[in-house]
Amino acid sequence: MPRAISDRCREFLKHWESLRDGKVMPSLQDYLDHPSPDLQPNVMITDFVSRTEIPIRLFGTALVKLVRADPTGRNFISTFSPPGVSDPFADMAQFLTAQPCGTSNVKTAITANGHDAELDSITLPLATADGSPPCLVGYFQCVTELEPDDFIYQVVGYGASMFV
Repeated sequence: MPRAISDRCREFLKHWESLRDGKVMPSLQDYLDHPSPDLQPNVMITDFVSRTEIPIRLFGTALVKLVRADPTGRNFISTFSPPGVSDPFADMAQFLTAQPCGTSNVKTAITANGHDAELDSITLPLATADGSPPCLVGYFQCVTELEPDDFIYQVVGYGASMFV
């Protein structure tokens, strides 16, 4: 049985849907012009250039706090994936930008102190101008309470996924 989408991820989906204005998906410009202030700290926007190049366009302040770094402008794959491992995010990004559709899932992460942590997320496509790489916008929240000195070190798995 599929898991339920969390309340915050459902709020993010409703916000994304409100920006569609009759289109299949909202544009990146629509999203940037009308962010949801209470959700925006947990948002990441990426460009899908290729399976190995997924630059981070925007990384919300709550996410910066969660990973203790601001990876804006860096490649998602080399920043958050174990070296030499095929990243499920690349597979998902390629699929979502080609369909277009979204996905909600639970990500498993390892913290700097060696603990397991879960992140609840929803990732949705955004239309871009001609010639620009496809974009994805995602809302992420840590559902595991972390110790004050701990932070997310690396995402190691994706599970409990469903398309939205």
